[in-house]
Amino acid sequence: MRSIRIALVAAASVVGSSTRTDAQEHPRAHLPAVAQADKQTAELLTFHGCGPDGDHSNTKQDADENRLKNRVDVPAGSYYWIEPSAITELSTRTNLKDIPRAKWTDSVRDSVEAHEGIPVTIQGYLVDSGTVHGAKGEGKEATNCDSTRGPLVDWHVWLVADVGYQRDSAIVVEFTPRMRARNPGWTLAKVQAAARRGLPVRVSGWTLFDPEHPEQLHHFRQTLWEVHPITKFEIKVGSDWKLLETWDPSS
Repeated sequence: MRSIRIALVAAASVVGSSTRTDAQEHPRAHLPAVAQADKQTAELLTFHGCGPDGDHSNTKQDADENRLKNRVDVPAGSYYWIEPSAITELSTRTNLKDIPRAKWTDSVRDSVEAHEGIPVTIQGYLVDSGTVHGAKGEGKEATNCDSTRGPLVDWHVWLVADVGYQRDSAIVVEFTPRMRARNPGWTLAKVQAAARRGLPVRVSGWTLFDPEHPEQLHHFRQTLWEVHPITKFEIKVGSDWKLLETWDPSS
């Protein structure tokens, strides 16, 4: 079994947020492959009694995937600024649901790992429809030890390339409990306000392949590739980009 580059930390501190993107005038049309040895080591911690492996008591649950979702580090270097299509064009395998990564073939693992765990920035808009205003809190998930408490569930956000697009064309990006705890200015109300106003947003974080939702394809997402966890979220107000943690929707 191949090892995942992980550093387990006992404290709740995280490296300070990176604000850079790679030096480019325009977003990349394609996401480059990055060798595992060249990727940043993930930092992990136990959060409210939930370890970084989450709940993997069920043999179908994937501790390796949970650790990737539960990382708390931000990029020490730059983000790749990419078009939304750079994510949606990646191969989406739909036959890996309930199969832990430890049981994947080497060829499948290699194809996923080439584009996973890469720091990216994507600009777009949030889906705003009758049932979803940009984001919502999810229910229990093994990643978060099946908790249903508000502070301990993920927020799912639907990012699209243009105003008016719906969830069937969206990339799912996620605010995790661990990252939100370190960014108390991130609130669901602010994200939803940005969606209702149709403001452009920039989402930064780590690329992740989540094979557990193939039934959602072309209904509630366009791809099984995600940005998860989010490490930085910006909103364009007028000509200025505002960090979510400092933006005041009432101003």
